[in-house]
Amino acid sequence: MTDTNANDHTAKVHNANSANMNNAGMNSADTNDRIATDPAQVVQPLPSSDLSANAFADVLALADDEFVIGHRHSEWLGLSPFLEEDLTLSSIAQDELGHARALYRIIWPSWAGREQGLVRRPTDEWRSCSLTERQSPTWEWSLVRHAVYDTLEPYRWRHLCDVHGPEIESLEDLVTNVHEEETFHRRHAHDLMIRIGSANETARAKLQAALDDIGPDVDVAMSTMAGARAWGPRFLSELNALCSSAHLASPSVSTFPTQPGSRRGRHSDFASVTESLLAVLKFDPKATW
Repeated sequence: MTDTNANDHTAKVHNANSANMNNAGMNSADTNDRIATDPAQVVQPLPSSDLSANAFADVLALADDEFVIGHRHSEWLGLSPFLEEDLTLSSIAQDELGHARALYRIIWPSWAGREQGLVRRPTDEWRSCSLTERQSPTWEWSLVRHAVYDTLEPYRWRHLCDVHGPEIESLEDLVTNVHEEETFHRRHAHDLMIRIGSANETARAKLQAALDDIGPDVDVAMSTMAGARAWGPRFLSELNALCSSAHLASPSVSTFPTQPGSRRGRHSDFASVTESLLAVLKFDPKATW
C-alpha cells in the first residue's frame, strides 16, 4: 500500500505539467502576452439541445460524471503504487472519457456544439457530483471511489436506457457496448479492494478511512441521481456485500432522491478540472479548432 500525501500528489502533477510546457519551449515570459486572463474570453453559454428537458438533464449528469471521473483517474498516471495498476487505471480512464464523449454526442451531435458545451461551458452549468469532482488525497482513496462509482454505474446506465430509450434510439446500443467495459471496471475495483482489505490491519484501516470519508459524497450523489429511489436499494445491497468481503464497515448512505436532477453546486476541487480544460484555449481564445 502507498502512503501518498495529497500535497505530494498535487505537486507531482503540477511539476509534470510545468516540465511538459518547458520541454515544448513554452515559459511564462513567452506566453503571458497571449494567455487570456478574462474567463469571458473562453467561456460561452451552454448550447441548446434537441433532447427533452428530462432527457437532457439525465444524460448530461451521467456524461459529466463519466468525464470528471475519467479525468481524476488519469491524474494517477505514473503515480500508482505498481505498474499493473498504472496501466489498468489509465485504460479505465480512457474508457470513461470515451463513454462521456458518446453521451455528449447524443446531447450535441455537432462538433461545434460539443466544443462549446464541454470545453467552454460555465462552471455553474456542469452537472457532475462531488463524488467524482473531489481530488484523490491518496491512492487508497482513489481505489475506494473507483469501486463505489463503478458499483453505481450499471444501475444508472440501465435506468437511462429504460426511461429515455424511446426518445434516444442509439441508447440501447450504447449501453450494450458500455456494459462490457464497465463489467471489467467493476471487477477490477472489487477484486483489488477485497485483496487489499484482506491483507492486514494497516491496509484495511486505510481503506476504511477512505470509505468513511467518501460516504457523505455517495449520500449526496444518490440524492440527485435519476431513478435512485427504484434502483438504490440494489446498489446499497451490492456495496454492502463488497464491504463485507473486504472486511470493511459499510458507509452510512441513507438518502434517496430529494432533488433529482439538481446538481448546481460544485465542489471546490472542481476548479482544477476546468483549469485543465481551458488551459490550451487561454493561449489563443480566438483560435479556430
